Amino acid sequence: MWGCNIPIVKDTTTRIDPFVFNAARLTLATLALGLFAWIESRRRVPSNQPFPWGRFAVFSALTGFIYMVLFMLGISRTTAGNVALLLSSMPMWTAIFSYFFIGERLHVANWIGLAITFVGTLAVITMGAMEEGKGVNLSTKYLAGNLLILFAAMTWASGTLVSKKLLDTVGPMKLAFMSAVFTTPLHLLIVANTIG
Repeated sequence: MWGCNIPIVKDTTTRIDPFVFNAARLTLATLALGLFAWIESRRRVPSNQPFPWGRFAVFSALTGFIYMVLFMLGISRTTAGNVALLLSSMPMWTAIFSYFFIGERLHVANWIGLAITFVGTLAVITMGAMEEGKGVNLSTKYLAGNLLILFAAMTWASGTLVSKKLLDTVGPMKLAFMSAVFTTPLHLLIVANTIG
């Protein structure tokens, strides 16, 4: 599903304003997440720990707002292949940030696995670009878009670290739903300002 997302978003954002499309898809996603969060809540034992609202605000800002803005700005300025390649670096950034900021240690095998995954993704995408004449393109005209997507990947990785303690108190679906409820109105405001 993630793999299908990038070419669909790229194609759609060539037809309509990226932020209008983003606001529409986030509105639908919020409704779907609400249903999944409700199902999850019926099967999950409630936590008795206090909910860390400050950490939640940081998580939501990183993954629900900043990441989305960087992603939409970036995908409209580079190729779908470049986006897929750069976003595939998220696990690598998560591992690096975990090492430096929360002291998690990965075994050498984990680092080798991350490197193989990254190189493999690069090889697959590059082969597709050579066969079809599209995909990864390292032209300088895509530099701004590529940097925005790279920063988006780093932002998502940072949000992943922040979510670790949140998931001790709330289920993943509920966390995603709460974040969407908190940030989707911000994306609607962007659209209102863009159109207005």
